[in-house]
Amino acid sequence: MVVMFRIYGKGQFERVYRGVMRLPKESVAAAFGVSEKTAKWIRKSARIRVRKWQRTLAESIIVRKARRAWIVEARSRYALFQEVGFRRHPVHLSMPTFSGDTTIRDWLLSKYPHVLFKKPGIEREFIYVGGLKTSYRPYIRPAIRKGLEKMRIDIEREIRNAIIRSFR
Repeated sequence: MVVMFRIYGKGQFERVYRGVMRLPKESVAAAFGVSEKTAKWIRKSARIRVRKWQRTLAESIIVRKARRAWIVEARSRYALFQEVGFRRHPVHLSMPTFSGDTTIRDWLLSKYPHVLFKKPGIEREFIYVGGLKTSYRPYIRPAIRKGLEKMRIDIEREIRNAIIRSFR
């Protein structure tokens, strides 16, 4: 962006000088406003991208203000695993679930009874989880990618408006 000034008439130099002195303050305020707006847009977009059955994860996505920045974060226990996935690993069936007093074995028996039995009557003690392409689905990275594209357009518009406001 290029800004040029042409000064016509007497007394106009002081007016331009005042506008140039106000410009950094107006520009910073405009940029900070756009960053807040973009962070809230990213939160909304990320919440939409989360699977419907993961409402806890969607509700854990928050926006908070740091000193000179806005931070979008997911505070759920499994947010990172859902975003980037994890390696295949064994889980003991007697481990408790995060949702209540049940164990993983009880949960599997209620939802997927065929998984526990390799051969009829023989129960396994461990089950392997993770490592599949379908076991995770990024939600924040795509939202950030779209949000930054939107932010570039918004910041251009807001800086242009800040320049106009500083010379009024």
